[in-house]
Amino acid sequence: MNIELTAHFYFKGSGKKKTIMWIEDNPRLQQKEKDSDKVIREIPLTADEVKQEYRRLFTKHKNEGKSITLEDTTKMVHVIDLTDIRNIELTSREVEADAVQTDLCTE
Repeated sequence: MNIELTAHFYFKGSGKKKTIMWIEDNPRLQQKEKDSDKVIREIPLTADEVKQEYRRLFTKHKNEGKSITLEDTTKMVHVIDLTDIRNIELTSREVEADAVQTDLCTE
């Protein structure tokens, strides 16, 4: 199962909005052994759970003054300075399995 996410980033001051859409390919949460990198099991995530994880990550990075890098469905890379963001609207939905995966990186 793939999850399509859409984020609307609203900038402080100008009120401008930037919309980015990306796909998470078969998202899973890994449960690891204590004090080890050995994976005990993987738990598939629903669209709502993936959205919650990204919301948590965006909030954490904003509080730490970090930027995020997202690759959208057209392969364009976007760097967003979260300290310039006033509000984020995030939506998610399940999509067909032939979609492309993207990774989230911090700057």
